Amino acid sequence: MKRTQRLRTHTEFKRALRGRRISSAAFVLHTGSTESPSSTSQVGFIVSKSVGNSVVRHRVTRQLRAIISTRLDRLNSQDRFVVRALPAITELPYQQLEKEIDLALSSAGRP
Repeated sequence: MKRTQRLRTHTEFKRALRGRRISSAAFVLHTGSTESPSSTSQVGFIVSKSVGNSVVRHRVTRQLRAIISTRLDRLNSQDRFVVRALPAITELPYQQLEKEIDLALSSAGRP
């Protein structure tokens, strides 16, 4: 993912976390929008220590980044998303995680 497609600062994360929440057994998708559109939508990931050790957390982050990066072109340029991983995410196979993300994005009103 390009630098412009990532949420990087605390205030950017806070703005996105104020929006709508879509819960899954493995993650929570926070959706927010901004008044000043950028060239592309932005995504941030929160993977805490409750998910696992460093190796597990980084694997989960890489999986989420790979899944979301293929779907960024379908999102609105004003959209801001934060995916907060829950401990159950480590038990899901990659294909099931893709389906869960697609379902969450569709319930957020994004195809």
